Amino acid sequence: MNSIFGNYKNDLSFDQTKIDQLIQLGNDIKEDVVSQLIELHFATSEICLNDMENELKELNFSKIKSTVHKLKSSCGTLGLNRLHSLCDGLENYIAQNKAQMFLVKTYVDCIAFEYNDTKKYLWQWNKIKVGA
Repeated sequence: MNSIFGNYKNDLSFDQTKIDQLIQLGNDIKEDVVSQLIELHFATSEICLNDMENELKELNFSKIKSTVHKLKSSCGTLGLNRLHSLCDGLENYIAQNKAQMFLVKTYVDCIAFEYNDTKKYLWQWNKIKVGA
């Protein structure tokens, strides 16, 4: 896991400027866009991670590629750069049509690890902002 994860260590885990843009959008339309997107991200990400685990067991790399693409979109919107890059890396790796089970599993494990890390941060950030 360290070899793949190490390739993404220089990517920021969280890009505050993306959230700031979403906050401004929310202010403009008088809605809490950020909280809504974070909650949607949590719900869909859990489904995507579970789906990828099942697709991995089935060795269905094309489904994993499709699932990780969905997760990547949500990560990009919220500025989860490292998670977005990991998803992009897995998607591109599978697209080469030479995917090996071990490396796909390593990517999935890295994505799950980073997701759990960013989930804690987003959860805390959202709690502070909603409470503010």
